[in-house]
Amino acid sequence: MNSLLERVHKAPLLADGAMGTLLYARGVPIDHCLETLVVEQPQMVIAIHQEYARAGADIVTTHSFGANRLRLARYGLQGHVQEFNRKAVELARAAQGATDRQLLIAGNVGPVGKRLDWNNQLERKEAAGAFEEQLGVLTAAEVDFLLFETFSVLEELELAVQIARQMGESGNPLPIVASMSYGDNGLTLAGQSADLVTKRLLAANVDIVGANCSVGPSQMVDTLRLMHETAPNAPLSVTPNAGLPFSSEDGQLHYPVDPCHFAGYAPTFLELGARLIGGCCGTTPAHIKAIRELLDGLDRS
Repeated sequence: MNSLLERVHKAPLLADGAMGTLLYARGVPIDHCLETLVVEQPQMVIAIHQEYARAGADIVTTHSFGANRLRLARYGLQGHVQEFNRKAVELARAAQGATDRQLLIAGNVGPVGKRLDWNNQLERKEAAGAFEEQLGVLTAAEVDFLLFETFSVLEELELAVQIARQMGESGNPLPIVASMSYGDNGLTLAGQSADLVTKRLLAANVDIVGANCSVGPSQMVDTLRLMHETAPNAPLSVTPNAGLPFSSEDGQLHYPVDPCHFAGYAPTFLELGARLIGGCCGTTPAHIKAIRELLDGLDRS
């Protein structure tokens, strides 16, 4: 039983945590294109994947969030989409040696990183081409499922999902986890509510609807509750930040929610339909380990 959908129906799965947070903490400059590290410093990326695997994660997420041509174009790297995404899958797969668990590899896709007019057909075509290129590489590299996350505009996420589903029509379609980012007011940046998002993503044939990033676990509870009330039988995903970050005098970002406090929300998340739990910005292998210990404790009780 190795597929995402088979496994989440058997037991909740634990995803990994933040990648960028750890890269910055290990000396990567804040203005560096993080996606280049899969070729510039692959051992650093592998080490983080392996730390999450040893912490008890069931899922390792490819370091490919911004590896689309439009986002990479900011750095003049738009011609490296194939290279970066292939390498990201290879490095994520290397984490398997760090654990006895059978890891699932999530092909990570973020927004195109450019403000677009979604009513403009030329701009939609531009974004569609970027998604299609990246998804083609991740699919060919045989990830276990596609993870769209940290989207703030529902129309953009719907477009990405549509392209993924169309590509899957010619072969074995990959499961899709589609996650939006919500503010502390419970709305996306575009002002869309979690119930609206959940209905539309399920209508788009998404397998797991999620919420990630932006706020900490306490604020995410209300969002998850609304998602669960909207679709009580749908499997959900929740991967919050370790709270809202603040800057210290040296300019470093700090996240206030410690691993034990973060993990304490897992039972509530489970009650509200979450079948996939993990962390976003500010979370570390320590946060994932704390959730693993709690989940294992629930299994034994």
